[in-house]
Amino acid sequence: MSDNLTHGNVCDYDFYVVNFNGGKAKLQTDTPDKFHLSLHEAMVEFKRQCAANPANYTTAIGVDFTVHEETRNLNGGHSVGSVDFAHYKDGKLNILDDYEQDRVIQKEYSLKLDTVNFIKRETADLSPKIPFYDKPFDYARENGELDKWRESMRENSRCAKEIENLIAEFHDGSHLATDSIIDGALKQFSKERVTLVLASTVQSKPWDGRFSQSNKDWVASISVPDNGNGHEIQSDAHPALLDGVINGYRKHLIELEKNLAAKQDTAEKSAEITQNQGGNSMAEHNTTFEVSSMTQLENAGNVKALANVVINGEIAVNGVKVVEGKDGLFAAMPSKKIGNEYVDVAHTITADAYKQLNEAVVSTYDTLALSGEKTIKNDLELDKGKAVTSQLDVKLHAVKGSSSVVAAGQVEIDGCFVIKDIKVIKPADKPEFASMPSYQNQNGKYVDIANPITTAMHGKLNEAVIDKFKTLEQVQYRGVKYAELGEKSEIAALPKQNNKYAEKLMNELDKAGVKYQARIGSNSGTTISVNAADKPKLDSIHKELQKALNPEKEKTEAAPAQDKPKPKRAKH
Repeated sequence: MSDNLTHGNVCDYDFYVVNFNGGKAKLQTDTPDKFHLSLHEAMVEFKRQCAANPANYTTAIGVDFTVHEETRNLNGGHSVGSVDFAHYKDGKLNILDDYEQDRVIQKEYSLKLDTVNFIKRETADLSPKIPFYDKPFDYARENGELDKWRESMRENSRCAKEIENLIAEFHDGSHLATDSIIDGALKQFSKERVTLVLASTVQSKPWDGRFSQSNKDWVASISVPDNGNGHEIQSDAHPALLDGVINGYRKHLIELEKNLAAKQDTAEKSAEITQNQGGNSMAEHNTTFEVSSMTQLENAGNVKALANVVINGEIAVNGVKVVEGKDGLFAAMPSKKIGNEYVDVAHTITADAYKQLNEAVVSTYDTLALSGEKTIKNDLELDKGKAVTSQLDVKLHAVKGSSSVVAAGQVEIDGCFVIKDIKVIKPADKPEFASMPSYQNQNGKYVDIANPITTAMHGKLNEAVIDKFKTLEQVQYRGVKYAELGEKSEIAALPKQNNKYAEKLMNELDKAGVKYQARIGSNSGTTISVNAADKPKLDSIHKELQKALNPEKEKTEAAPAQDKPKPKRAKH
């Protein structure tokens, strides 16, 4: 089997793309059918063949599976099988439900969920998007546009349901991947339609305190047409989770506005520069992308080569693919599975940066193809001792439940390139350090996807990541486990006490034999939780300790009020 084969719970599986001629269940021999692909490779090939094949061809994407011996009874004793996930014909995409009927695929829950949702998102552009209709029912009826209204309403309803599906997919019980949810929704639906669904949902529940006031204020400014069946375009996702999605979505809209304004500003400045210089030059991009090496691949389908790219002469990005798409060659960034999805780990975040990187990669491939060589190495002027020129912006979040990984996040370079999956490692009895994203190659060795290549950049990047880590909320726990205090409804708390004071308070609770759990945050203070029956004891100890630590304040508060002498009025 292929190296791309995925090992599941009950079977091993890999993906394929095939074509059928007309209605005949017969594979075309004149079109090379692609098997043993990763899901991402299959998707690229699927979309390529959808564009290239005649209208009467049915193009299918699906999965082959080999059932593990101990679970072979799921497949009626058979060791192999296959299931189609989607068909494309005559400009229409059909997401199939065959997988829902197959007992083997049913057991591979993550395969079923991740694959179908991925296909939905990535093929959203194959079928034309339904136009957004923003007029109410009465207007549509009076103007003969009921068909447009009905079509748009059906799509609104589908949008609401898909947002629910995305939340279910990207919520692992503790972490909500809002960026993935928003990206998945906007790949399938217009910004106007997503906004309508979110606004309609919140407006329908003004009493629900799980929606923040800021989000309620935001939707209040959005006009939702009175169509009489608003519940059909409202999401049934958990309000607390949906509130988090809306927070991320509002930030996304702000970023879109900023990017649009920046593009307009850049275009105006470029036009001004061009005019001032006689139209012979363009504003230069500060960030540089250079290809240090490239190797051609054989029998790798549409992936033609792998390249290493150097940013600003300071950071290397390894495993950039040269891919042959329907519109020609393009650079595809290295990816890995993070959580439940494959994501680009190191990639550009601006159009200008991608254009520059893509041109460098494609032009190098053209040179390599003409040379007749398998590998090309470029002599870049790399100064490993030079001072750092790249601007770094680090974003981290704390990681719980790991023995050594204490934080994870990303670093942006010059605001145009991002490296994700950076971790902070805390070995036992040793200082923390930054770990770059890596993958395991065919030989079992771990290879960095991106890494600093100068001494100064190595030091600066590690320092920037660790400095950011030290600003994160560090949480420690003291006392008994939270569950030992009773049911959630039986627990009372004394929140956000000064950490030094809380230490003294906990010592007194220990002396009194009161069971408690203390959540000690480095920035947020200490919250002490007890069983509700012990709350009076906690309050009493808290009050007595405050008296002992601040007797003067107690005297002042206990002293009777005295009449103050009235000020004498000045004589005029």
